[in-house]
Amino acid sequence: MWHPAFAIGHPRIDAEHQELFDRLEKLLNAALQGEASPAVAEMLDFLGFYVANHFAHEEELMEWSNYEGLGEHRAQHLLFSRNLETLKREFTQQGAYGGALSHLVAELTEWLTSHVLEVDQVMGAHLRRKGIR
Repeated sequence: MWHPAFAIGHPRIDAEHQELFDRLEKLLNAALQGEASPAVAEMLDFLGFYVANHFAHEEELMEWSNYEGLGEHRAQHLLFSRNLETLKREFTQQGAYGGALSHLVAELTEWLTSHVLEVDQVMGAHLRRKGIR
């Protein structure tokens, strides 16, 4: 799922984005293949932890560099985190439910793709202007 066009020009953030796409792809494949609930639950837990840390890294960079779009960007991060928590909660309550799970993972992936290609690209340009690598 990762594509070089997603790169924003900040090595740490780009590596984290790549890891997020890779993990979402693994989760989607697990859902489509009907993997056991514990494996999917573990993937969801890791993804929740990783997303929280990644968003914190981005927000620290934006705060440090006085990024004027921080509030809106943070709100989008919160939306994604809430959607991921909803996915985790539904999975916990309903178990491995292949089609529905894969649909939700696909939605999260679509959101992440759009966010990286639009919102994070603007942030990346800001960081480059500030000389932050």
